[in-house]
Amino acid sequence: MTVLCQWCGAPNPDDREVCLRCSSRLLVVSGTNGEFSEETLEEEGWFAYDREKRRYVATWFFSNGVTGSFDVELLPDGIRLLSRELVNYEAGTRARLLFQRRPEGDVTMNVDLAAPGKDFVPWLVSALKKK
Repeated sequence: MTVLCQWCGAPNPDDREVCLRCSSRLLVVSGTNGEFSEETLEEEGWFAYDREKRRYVATWFFSNGVTGSFDVELLPDGIRLLSRELVNYEAGTRARLLFQRRPEGDVTMNVDLAAPGKDFVPWLVSALKKK
């Protein structure tokens, strides 16, 4: 089985923990015979107003054990969350979440990750559709 690096896209043997090309820690190892299956990632988050910092902050918990504290930016059409570092993950990895409301009432969530010392790359896109 081949595992694709989520940072650079390079193929790696399934027994590797870090990418052969960019040395980033491989996040997801799933699928069989080179065919990858979709994984379910559940998350739960809380928003609060930090009176000392005079801004909104958030804490997000993912079902894979990763946690992050985020600065919150309120946008006209959504909310952007930016972490300094994730907990229970490769040291120095950052996350950026963007929740946007679409004109038709749907909400999209984009999650981007940045390996230590690297730029953000898309990692997950999700949508909540209005019935």
